[in-house]
Amino acid sequence: MDLSSSFYCIMHSLFPHAQIICDRFHYIRLAGQNFIQSRLDACSFLHDKPLAKSIKRNLRLFYKYKKGLDNDKTWYDFHLRRYFTCASYIDYLYTLSERRNKDNCHHNTMFDSLIIMEMLDNYEIYQNLLKLIHEKNELNSMMIIKWLDYIFDTQNSYYLITAKNFRKKWFIPLLCSLSYTTIYKRRTGSYKTSFNNGFIEGMNNKIKLIKRNAYGFRYFYNLRKRIFLYLGYSYSFTYKDTKKGIPIFL
Repeated sequence: MDLSSSFYCIMHSLFPHAQIICDRFHYIRLAGQNFIQSRLDACSFLHDKPLAKSIKRNLRLFYKYKKGLDNDKTWYDFHLRRYFTCASYIDYLYTLSERRNKDNCHHNTMFDSLIIMEMLDNYEIYQNLLKLIHEKNELNSMMIIKWLDYIFDTQNSYYLITAKNFRKKWFIPLLCSLSYTTIYKRRTGSYKTSFNNGFIEGMNNKIKLIKRNAYGFRYFYNLRKRIFLYLGYSYSFTYKDTKKGIPIFL
């Protein structure tokens, strides 16, 4: 379920014996927002403006799990004027954070390296949480405790409020989300899987995007057609079904 205290109270009152499980999509997004705030602060303090613009432009690259980054397809960064892969771009930022150890380093360069190092520390915190999702094992409970303890020990201002909420209100539901599995039965057989609301939230986000850009639609059925097309559904309309607004899926 969503990380909402009101939802938790309602579900607990309606189903007092039910096991509450946090939806992974929501707490990963919450931790990702904490990191993105640190990235925005880092870009505002950097003296190297092309580097700041490059980091700002490659926002979605930081959301991905580090071990799953592509290291084959190259792309050109217009701000840094260099070719990168997704993995080599992150490695390049790590090399920039190590420039402070060199002699005769300009003070602006040293300041920028410290800013990047702080941003990458926050990046590692976010990646360690993603590791719990992608690499499940029996020690997940110990790993999430260490993850929270590290934030409290370092007093990280970006993640501290999130960590307090996780430990105080959502610790048991969060552990359940890491270990929860169920049997999903289909005609061809049964599958052991773990559910989350990521697919539903993604479709909802796409529908909201279309609604924001849907100025000029006179009829709701035309908006409905566009939503189906954007979500990848193919269908045909007869004249009678078009009058009713009922799609026939192919």
